[in-house]
Amino acid sequence: MPLLTLALAGVCALVLSACGGNDPTSASTPQGTLVTGPGVSAEAPPFTPEYTKLAQRIRLLGLPPTGKEKYHIHALMRIYQDGLLVPVPPNVGIDLKRKVIAPIHTHDATGVLHFESNKPFPHTLGDVFEVWGVTLGPDQIGSLKNGDGRTVRVYVNGKRVADPATYEVKKNDVIVIRYDDGSQNVPLNPDTKALRDANAGKGLCGASTRKKKATSCTLMTQS
Repeated sequence: MPLLTLALAGVCALVLSACGGNDPTSASTPQGTLVTGPGVSAEAPPFTPEYTKLAQRIRLLGLPPTGKEKYHIHALMRIYQDGLLVPVPPNVGIDLKRKVIAPIHTHDATGVLHFESNKPFPHTLGDVFEVWGVTLGPDQIGSLKNGDGRTVRVYVNGKRVADPATYEVKKNDVIVIRYDDGSQNVPLNPDTKALRDANAGKGLCGASTRKKKATSCTLMTQS
């Protein structure tokens, strides 16, 4: 991810306790990778997709083209702010006005992420947010930053990820991002019906490659 820059903030002591360890209310800033790029901003929820510089970000990320999908997998994302669900919007990475479609995108508001192209390609969670146009780091998602007892924590399949932007998203991953003080009851293993439906080809542009002859989900989107 060429547009990811290291966010070096704060120097920890030799022991974990000096950095707060796993204490979600720790005020220290973790080291990690911050998503940046043309049009990427630290906006407040609900995290509206950015389109004006989407084509530029796709080029800078070196993402493959769409339209002849042979590779099509899904993952599921849930984002919670103080225990309340922040929906992942439809058409992340899909600019219908300019007819620009990234191989990383959403079709609806179910939280299902689609990774579609003519061949497999590496894709990280940072790539997802760069396509989206929203800042992501170990201590930040959009304008939500660690502070006042609240922290950003990212989980994949129920396990904490320390440097979320560098995590390579895999088929059927369930990604939960939470921003709170740790007292809210946030499901780290949420219901995956939307993901199962997408894999079964149900709903808008599910697993369009489940047949021997693949159909292009992105071409269907443009029609």
